[in-house]
Amino acid sequence: MELGSFRPIMWRTLILFGIGGLLGMGINLVRGTPLPWVAEPRFSDLLETSPGDTPLPVISIDEIAPLLGQPDVVFVDIRAPGAYAAGHLPNAVSLPAARLAADPSRIRDFLFPPEWLVVLYGEGEDLEAARRVAQRFLESGITHLRWMSGGFAAWQARGFPVTREGEG
Repeated sequence: MELGSFRPIMWRTLILFGIGGLLGMGINLVRGTPLPWVAEPRFSDLLETSPGDTPLPVISIDEIAPLLGQPDVVFVDIRAPGAYAAGHLPNAVSLPAARLAADPSRIRDFLFPPEWLVVLYGEGEDLEAARRVAQRFLESGITHLRWMSGGFAAWQARGFPVTREGEG
């Protein structure tokens, strides 16, 4: 095939791609809910999704134990209220994932300074719930987040301190 016969095909292809792109952008503009032009980074992309991933926002139980009692660290239990009442990390606050999903404004009940470390934990490795809760925190401007690897089950199995409802 000669270069001269290739050029018209190349131009037609470029024109078709251009028309398709313009048509797609035009349709997006007139949609009731247009898609964003640039995707926002999602916290769920940062969370550990497979064993080989680098779990930057995940914190191990061994790293958490020395943080207990630190004034600029808060532990948020995202389990159901009954599970929290039966036992939780000392000084942890309860913010059940299901309740937060039903009423995202509940996060405003907790006035965490943005520089504080907020450690989220569930029963085990419920990463989907962690993603949903973390997204709500990010939307509220709280970005210094970590997910406790292994959750409360691993914490308890290691024999670390547990507080029950009414104990503090």
